[in-house]
Amino acid sequence: MKNDINKIQFNVFKGKLTRFRFANDSKRRIGMTARNLYIMLQCDITYKQFCMSIKESHLRIDTDYQFTDKNVLLSLSSVQAILVMSNSELSWQLHHALTDLIHNGFSDLN
Repeated sequence: MKNDINKIQFNVFKGKLTRFRFANDSKRRIGMTARNLYIMLQCDITYKQFCMSIKESHLRIDTDYQFTDKNVLLSLSSVQAILVMSNSELSWQLHHALTDLIHNGFSDLN
């Protein structure tokens, strides 16, 4: 089923975005887990392959993403980069929705 661009709303990210700190850094970040992004993108590869593609990309470990015991944490900029690299209709719709959400100061999540 093809998603209509008008149907991708900000609330698609509600409950998916989280605040976290990387282990080597005291800065708080907003991002999401790779598992949530994998589910949103409806990938045709396995989750393990998805995580390996993150590791093999030009994203910087401990700056853009971090592996933990249970998850891969992704900063918002890395989420946007992965959406662009995915280069599908759905990924571009999600990218535009996330960009609009950031531009509106996350006020649309309330």
